[in-house]
Amino acid sequence: MPVTPLEIGKLREIARCSGPCVTIFLPAYRPGDQTLHSAARLLRNFVQEASRALGVPPDGDLLQPLSAMARDAGTDQGCHWPRALFRCPQCFETVFLREAAPAKCFAGGRIHILPVLGELHLPPEFYLLRVSRKRAGFFRVRFSLEPLPMPGHLPDNVDAFLNLDKPDHDRENRSPAGPAANRRIRFGTGAPRETDPESAAYYRALDRAIQELHPKAPLILAGVQEEVAVYREVSSHPELVAGAIGENSSDEEVVGRGYAMLREAAIERGVRELAEAFHRLAPARLLTEPKAASAAAAEGRVARLFVRAGAGDELINAAAVETIARSGDVQLLPRERMEHPIVAALRY
Repeated sequence: MPVTPLEIGKLREIARCSGPCVTIFLPAYRPGDQTLHSAARLLRNFVQEASRALGVPPDGDLLQPLSAMARDAGTDQGCHWPRALFRCPQCFETVFLREAAPAKCFAGGRIHILPVLGELHLPPEFYLLRVSRKRAGFFRVRFSLEPLPMPGHLPDNVDAFLNLDKPDHDRENRSPAGPAANRRIRFGTGAPRETDPESAAYYRALDRAIQELHPKAPLILAGVQEEVAVYREVSSHPELVAGAIGENSSDEEVVGRGYAMLREAAIERGVRELAEAFHRLAPARLLTEPKAASAAAAEGRVARLFVRAGAGDELINAAAVETIARSGDVQLLPRERMEHPIVAALRY
């Protein structure tokens, strides 16, 4: 099964399906992990739970695909990422999540999306540049690192970029100290400086090449602080993400930390947009009661919905599903950054 992230277009299609619906969240699982239940057994238990809640047989039309998945030997072969399963009469979708979700089953008239709202403002992929004078590297990242050729056919090190025969730190230039002096003063890259101009030239060329190839995709840097600082100083990439990943991070750490950085950036944007909504919109176009927000969303009146993390109210879930189904936007924010559990910014 291909590892595909949750994308807003797919979630809109699922949100528009009619009920009854079953939503199941399966945690990451590796064979041999010390867990209470294997993935397959957990799924079987959830199928039975949904069967009782909806009053339908576990091998009937609605639950049969889930029952078949629970019997499939591949379900217990392990999965590094959490999964969300959406089953409605019109669809059966499996999506992989980049953030942990509780192992749980929801059965009712609509899908349950509150645990996955944090996924919606994560890009489907980002690019990683390992910044280094000696061996740079360029990667596409979804759920793993995919090595790519250096952009613009550039070499992976400064010396090759400058087409030199010996390392930069061995080179020195000398110039007379004055018209009557016999001594000479050293200058150039053999002397300490705040910004190495040759590294800066190399990183500037890399930055231009990356922008030409992937102008709208987020770019995250990895490497030692000094090299990252030089790259950031010369970069004009509009999607360069704040912060950096440590030089010796494992591939797994790179993926996890990269998505955490993107989530932090999304939260900061969401907090600003929530503040702007309160500043810009008339009070009548802002709803903070779940019942009123849910009703307005069902009428297609909600343009932006802000949800406080940890909210589990069915009315809040209904507001989120209806907002997405009607082409609105939903943003999940941390508890400490929202006064209300829900804020709906209305179109009219």
